Amino acid sequence: MGDLSEAEIEALFPEPMLPTYTPHTPRTAKEVYQRAQKYAAEGCAVSESSFEPDISVISAPVRDETRMIVAAVTLTIAKPFLEKAMFDQGLVAQVKQAPAELSQRLNYRADAPEEVSKA
Repeated sequence: MGDLSEAEIEALFPEPMLPTYTPHTPRTAKEVYQRAQKYAAEGCAVSESSFEPDISVISAPVRDETRMIVAAVTLTIAKPFLEKAMFDQGLVAQVKQAPAELSQRLNYRADAPEEVSKA
């Protein structure tokens, strides 16, 4: 969702209030958009019990040569919240590395111009 505009996310979630699965679930399309922007800036999403109690996930995007997100790599952890040690030991960095390598195989280049011409 990190590639979507606020209007596109609002079109996906037109309800004024979204269903709540846990106290950590985003409640509005605006909140979904804000989280997506934060995650896009960080290069991955860390969700702690947002949709399932006692389940946390770390997800990072796989991009192709057009710079579009075409897949994601997700690590699911049976814990409601991630421990600081997991971050200190580089768990997030490891999760981000796998899709970065896949993206390179799909000819994604972070430093490529925004517009890619197709031959």
